[in-house]
Amino acid sequence: MISVDIDLEKLNDLMEANQQISHAEKIEAVENRINTIRELDDVYLKVRTLINYGKELYAVGKNEAAREIASEMYQVSSKESFDELHMLCCNLLGNISARKGFYAMALDYYHQSLQVIETHALRTHYRSMLINNIASLYASLKLYDSAVKYYLDALPLAAQEGNYEAQFLIYYNLGDIYARQRQAEQLAETEQMLMQMTQSTCQGTFYLGLYKLLAAKHARINGDIYIAQALLASVLTLLAVEEDPVTRLECYIEKALCAYADKQYEIALHEAKIALTQVVEAEEFEFEREVLQMLCDIATAMGNTAITAAYQKQLITLDETFIARMNEMTIFQIREKSAVKIENRLNENAVKLLKNMQMIYEISQEITKEQDYDKIFRLIIQKLVSFMDFDALVIGLYNAENQVVYNRMMYHRQTITRSYDVSVHNKSSLATWCIRHSQEIYTGFNSHLKLDDFEPLQLNFPDLEVPYESVFYLPLYDEGTIIGVFSLQKFERDGFNHYELEMIRTIGAYIAIAITNALKTQELKRLNGALEALSRRDSLSGLANRHALNEDLKTYFAPSMRQNHISVIMIDIDFFKEFNDRYGHLEGDMVIRKTAEIIHRHIDDLDARAYRYGGDEFLILARAVPLEIIEIVCEMILRDIRMLSIRHDDSNINGIVTLSIGIASYGNAYLEAGEDVLLKGADNAVYEAKGNGRNGIAHIVYDVPKEKH
Repeated sequence: MISVDIDLEKLNDLMEANQQISHAEKIEAVENRINTIRELDDVYLKVRTLINYGKELYAVGKNEAAREIASEMYQVSSKESFDELHMLCCNLLGNISARKGFYAMALDYYHQSLQVIETHALRTHYRSMLINNIASLYASLKLYDSAVKYYLDALPLAAQEGNYEAQFLIYYNLGDIYARQRQAEQLAETEQMLMQMTQSTCQGTFYLGLYKLLAAKHARINGDIYIAQALLASVLTLLAVEEDPVTRLECYIEKALCAYADKQYEIALHEAKIALTQVVEAEEFEFEREVLQMLCDIATAMGNTAITAAYQKQLITLDETFIARMNEMTIFQIREKSAVKIENRLNENAVKLLKNMQMIYEISQEITKEQDYDKIFRLIIQKLVSFMDFDALVIGLYNAENQVVYNRMMYHRQTITRSYDVSVHNKSSLATWCIRHSQEIYTGFNSHLKLDDFEPLQLNFPDLEVPYESVFYLPLYDEGTIIGVFSLQKFERDGFNHYELEMIRTIGAYIAIAITNALKTQELKRLNGALEALSRRDSLSGLANRHALNEDLKTYFAPSMRQNHISVIMIDIDFFKEFNDRYGHLEGDMVIRKTAEIIHRHIDDLDARAYRYGGDEFLILARAVPLEIIEIVCEMILRDIRMLSIRHDDSNINGIVTLSIGIASYGNAYLEAGEDVLLKGADNAVYEAKGNGRNGIAHIVYDVPKEKH
């Protein structure tokens, strides 16, 4: 038994050394002796081994198995007062919860870990990793400013602890945020740090893979797509040795982004679909929204409205869950703050903030369901004035392509006004400064504000009054891209305290989601309209197709739509089969297009619709158009096709392409006979025209007695 214990001690040392052997080898080593481990008398060694086993299962994406092990060891380590092991178990459960997108639960486990460290004064090197994990939760919610602050707090702590893994992951995570925000200078610095770390110590493929992945992101941002793709191929080769589902998923996301940047849209779509599949398989739901957004962008670039509409619907549905998780985490944070024994005033503020957060969540549910930008603005004002003190509110949208802030709406002096568009290069606007620098700004003494790259309004407009001293502007983000700005302002100096600023940030996150959904809904309506139009259009002729005709017939002859009479005109290209056989289908397609152009030109000003009815047949529905006009239009269509003089050696009509046209006109009483009868009448008319020698028109007028027997 002692030899087994010694063997397990060595195995645990190897597992805790991270990258000396692969995850698969560690898992196999534990599973080969799992029964022995379960029967150990040394409970501490058993718990330590199984927690390490759970960490390895998590590392290879076996989340449910890892959760079962960690949940079991959570109870045992707590009962036995194995403080350090309990701390590790909480951290593992936090990681699993975060991977599944349960951010509040993850934050709870991370705080439990920190509490164990503080309560028992543990001398551990895990504190920096816990803070890194908390920062990653903010990054998952796209709250990048908060995430960066936590990462920067964790860095010196990791160095003090000598925790190489934490340092490396923190630098990588910072680099990932800088890549998303396209902050090239900061990204270059973090990439350099990772390179130095991989060169200075002998580490496994995990660290080398992350370094190359970040380098690939940097190369893509610089436009070096070939270098980026080569680096990604190298990472995937490394992953053939080391199972790492998260890095593999990120590789496919990056491959899709590279192909998209290179305008290889089919390849980008393929890689993005693989990434979406891996999100589900590995349960890496923190990447789900990012991948869906990428699929929308790719499909839009391809002009595939059907795919774009489908993925945008998924995105809009996903946002409801996203909001709920953001709210859960924010509420949890405030509860944690209020539980800390601090000054009474601070506690009162925390309790008040918790109450206000509940109200903000209710507001978020309303504004994110609204689909109109103007209504969203009015709804925000209506709700905020009921529980928050401010004198002005501003929201503006940002168009990165035109580099302009547009749709700027302001609420001040109980009035809503819409302001003019402003260039992002305007140096007298805090809104544009906020966008240019991708960061929020708060000034409690606006008239004495001094900023780099900013010119006070009074310098350029000395006669313009600036009444607001407390001004808080923050950028609104969607998937790391700035889509607008939000501001609350007060007349008084230092008008917002720390808790109010935190609350404004939270409101801003909800507003960003609401605006994104509204813009997506507008785009979705446009795409659905375009998709519907495409589904009703014949691609060759450009006219409406048979499907559109079947739909229109249901309403065209409805009692409420009938006016005097309706004409159904059927047009057939004479000897079209013979033309195709002699000259080929390309020339045949040309004849169909030319005929359709002529038909469309002559009915454009009439209350009439044209359809491609069959291979070489066209149909026109005309409502309340005088019969003499119908005949004139048909004569002009005949004339124009003859004037084209398209050679047709197999036609016995002057050796050119001609048409046969049949007109069936129906009085109002006859319309109740049904669609099939009406179309049959037009068919009879065109056959009469053909029987008369083709290249002509036949007109049949149908009517029935007013009284039916």
